Amino acid sequence: MALAYLSPEEQAVIEELKRRTMDCVTPKMLEDNYLFYRFAKARDFNLAEAESMLRKHVCWRKEFEIDTILADYKPPEVLVKYVPYCRLCFDKEGCTVLYVDCGRLDHRGLWNCAKKQDLLQYLSYSLEQEKDAMLKLNKKFGKQIFVAIFDFENLPYAAITQMKTLQYCLYFSKAYIDNYPETLKCAFVINAPFYFLWGFAVLKQVLPATVVKKVQIYGT
Repeated sequence: MALAYLSPEEQAVIEELKRRTMDCVTPKMLEDNYLFYRFAKARDFNLAEAESMLRKHVCWRKEFEIDTILADYKPPEVLVKYVPYCRLCFDKEGCTVLYVDCGRLDHRGLWNCAKKQDLLQYLSYSLEQEKDAMLKLNKKFGKQIFVAIFDFENLPYAAITQMKTLQYCLYFSKAYIDNYPETLKCAFVINAPFYFLWGFAVLKQVLPATVVKKVQIYGT
């Protein structure tokens, strides 16, 4: 795989990363043209760090059964019903545009009815569904990049200051960054109350600067 916008040194890192991890990645992962690029770029093309990150990702995939999740996983009805997320459309570049109504989410009820590992598995299932849809749309290029819109209208003050909410958001954010690197095109936070910035300041502890730059926040 040759990416025209990469330097020869960066291309060499990608090829070596692929060679070093042939013993652990699955055939399906090998079909993902941008997999090795994404993990290399997430670690600034540091080969040792990219290899470590990718190997941890493979272990994570096994733990959450990602390779068979679309066929075997049955989402709990409570999560399907109460996690307010949907696909709005594909943008002109074939990227999925996702909408999450965070303000309408019953945070306390959701945290009480599902463990964070169960929620992460459901979120991973949803992301894998979107990746699959993008691959079918973009067979030639294999794009797997998301645009996310998070709507915080009517977000209760208690939700953003609740310790469990912050802990869960940190857990989900880190899992996304570690296992779906370089898949965020941009994120729009809309109808954000002033106290949203307090929670976002906590989230920035686990978000790379490259991701933070992709987040645009708009108030009410």
